[in-house]
Amino acid sequence: AVKGGGDLLAERAVRHAEGADAAPDGREWHLKLSDGRSRVVRVFLINGRAYYLSAEGPDVTPDEEHAAPFFNSFALIPPRRMWKQ
Repeated sequence: AVKGGGDLLAERAVRHAEGADAAPDGREWHLKLSDGRSRVVRVFLINGRAYYLSAEGPDVTPDEEHAAPFFNSFALIPPRRMWKQ
């Protein structure tokens, strides 16, 4: 059961980067909420920072047509330098 009501449908390790050699650096949870909606949450811990992504809807799944592109679009972008060295 999920705090606040609902059920955990699935949990798995995920990675933010593609490639066979990339190790999982995050977790994904697929939840069924008490009001009937579904929520998919991904949390990544990368270089000491936490990144939280969530999609919610009537029947959302990790591979659903709207959720999958959202989750797969997550990428780390190198910071821009604001001054010349």
